Amino acid sequence: MQDINSPLNYIAYAGGFAMGNFIGILIEQKLAVGITLIRIITSKKANELLKEFRSKGYAVINVPALANGGKVEIIFLPARRKDIRNIISTVKQYNPNAFYTIEDVRQLSQGALPDISYNSRHWFSPWHRLFRYRRKTK
Repeated sequence: MQDINSPLNYIAYAGGFAMGNFIGILIEQKLAVGITLIRIITSKKANELLKEFRSKGYAVINVPALANGGKVEIIFLPARRKDIRNIISTVKQYNPNAFYTIEDVRQLSQGALPDISYNSRHWFSPWHRLFRYRRKTK
């Protein structure tokens, strides 16, 4: 415990702590392991959007509601974190003005997510997503 009063040591400790948190968050985002609940609020009728998600095997819940601007539909969609980008792009395709929120889910009953076909490479796919090489465009 030498130089405990040195301001440089305090700065180095704080910098290392912050960098560790930052790298941990990046790794966690790259792995995208877990389940989320996507809440989609749309003022348009969501029949086509619901059909799209149900055809992909999602357990979709649709609730009609009343907002300040009039009638809206609230869609609850449990999904894997790795599928969020595809789901959001589908939502924007059907209704670009839809409002959505994403929450982490701790537990989910069986049958609420689409089945995955497990192949021999599936067990290391989170690691593959973490270390995959992406070529930068010109």
